[in-house]
Amino acid sequence: MADQHTIQQDSLQIPARDGYELGANHFHNRTPRDTSPGVIIFNAATATPQAFYFRCARFFAEQGFDVYTYDYRGIGQSAPATLRGFDAMMHTLAEHDMPGVLDFVKARHPSQPLIAMGHSVGGQLMGMLDNGSLIDKAVTFSSQSGYWKLQGGNQKLMVLFTMYLLLPGLTRVFGYFPWKRFGGGENLPKGAALEWAKWCRSPNYLFDDKDLPHLSRYAEFKAPILAYCFADDDWGTRRAVRSLMDHYTGTPLEYRDISPADFGLKSIGHFGYFKRGSERLWQDTLNWILGDSARSSPGLK
Repeated sequence: MADQHTIQQDSLQIPARDGYELGANHFHNRTPRDTSPGVIIFNAATATPQAFYFRCARFFAEQGFDVYTYDYRGIGQSAPATLRGFDAMMHTLAEHDMPGVLDFVKARHPSQPLIAMGHSVGGQLMGMLDNGSLIDKAVTFSSQSGYWKLQGGNQKLMVLFTMYLLLPGLTRVFGYFPWKRFGGGENLPKGAALEWAKWCRSPNYLFDDKDLPHLSRYAEFKAPILAYCFADDDWGTRRAVRSLMDHYTGTPLEYRDISPADFGLKSIGHFGYFKRGSERLWQDTLNWILGDSARSSPGLK
């Protein structure tokens, strides 16, 4: 394992498939090494900037991985001066952003195994990639159906209100969804916000969208997947996670249902895995990636 002070963070630009420049960062060991356990790409949640994942990315870089984080178009370092009139749909991430990053990273590290980390939408859209065969293993975190009836607790009513009224209304007024005003995340481009809302109103989420041409690719995805679900995550309930992840029918899929107490935590929720104090969870993921299942917590089946 590398000392944290030997980890270097390099900023770079990665071209999406359509040439759009995505702001990215590469975490790696400053000192030369003979072998590497692989390369990790973090695919973020909706409206979540890559900086949120830096602490977790650094941990995996300390274990010897080359780690890449990036912002989807319209978010963080990939955002234009204004989102008014900015053309981006939610499915654009799967058609241009994610596959472009995957191509770029694989070209840089052609002989290393590639692990995709998908948080929420980062795991939801992974099955649509036309180059998903480049992925050797995948780990998803609360990658769920956003259909409002599958959410838990008060979250169900909040999603109902947001996706039917708040998001469509404000998006059409502002020309984008001003999520920062509500402390919910980065602002979203108009097209992406409205498409996401449509999915969240649909019983089969994005799989009800007849305008998406590549849904058959979910069954063709072959890389083994470890899918995390957290008991206190009302936005990613067990039902919601399984409703989405069960579409990955062509791959070994292992569900890991985690309660915060399993890892000595008070809460995890939708975002807690990536925060300070969750290092035992990161180690659990590391053990699975390295094939050390005996040291991985199986969680609740």
